[in-house]
Amino acid sequence: MGPIVAVLLVAYDFGERQGYQYIQESATGVRLTSKEPFLISAPTITAATATANDEPTYIYEGLYLLTYNNETFFLFDDIDETCSPTNVYIVREAQLLGVEFIPETFSKSCTPPTPTPIWQISTSITPTVTPTTAPTTTPTLQATPTPMP
Repeated sequence: MGPIVAVLLVAYDFGERQGYQYIQESATGVRLTSKEPFLISAPTITAATATANDEPTYIYEGLYLLTYNNETFFLFDDIDETCSPTNVYIVREAQLLGVEFIPETFSKSCTPPTPTPIWQISTSITPTVTPTTAPTTTPTLQATPTPMP
C-alpha cells in the first residue's frame, strides 16, 4: 500500500471518530419556523392568525445541527447503527422566519467506529489505460483581415 493511500485511510478514520463524538456529545437541537413547507419530516402547521391573507406557519422540530456554513444550516434527524446521519437537510437561512436552538443534545446511541489498522488493509491501485485516437487531420486556423476605418 502506498503512503498516499495510508494517509487517506488515517484521515478517514479520524473524521469518522470526530463525527461520532460530535453527534454523541455536541449536536444541538434546532427548531425552524418558516412560511414555506420544506421536504423535512412532518412539520407542525399553525393556522393563520391575523387576517385572511395570512399564510400558515410551518414549525419543524426534532432536528439537530450538524454545521452552519455560508448562511446555510446542515441538519439531521436520525442516525443509523454506525452513527451516520440517515437524513441530512440543507436549509438556507433566508428561507426561515426563525431558528431556535434547543438546549438538548442528540440522545440515540450507536456503535462507535472502529478504526481499521493500516497493516490489515490490502489495497492495490492499478491504473486503467484509456485508448485515445489521434486526429486524422490537423485543424488549421484561417484569419480574415478586417479593414480599419
